Amino acid sequence: MLRPPELRFWAHAPLTYARADFPDWDLNRALRALRPTRVDITVDRVHLVNQYQHPDRGYYTWDVVEEVRLG
Repeated sequence: MLRPPELRFWAHAPLTYARADFPDWDLNRALRALRPTRVDITVDRVHLVNQYQHPDRGYYTWDVVEEVRLG
């Protein structure tokens, strides 16, 4: 079951994807304990990507379709 969406933006940077359900509470707590203090960042570009899933290889790849420079 998914948790409710947060009201603020939360960047997604996965470490891995699991192929089976597992109790992730302890893993999430341990990773959050390692998290450095929050910092401000400047985003100078975004990429539109075409993402491909490779179930046989166990990972994703992507091609950059377009880059948009900001500011």
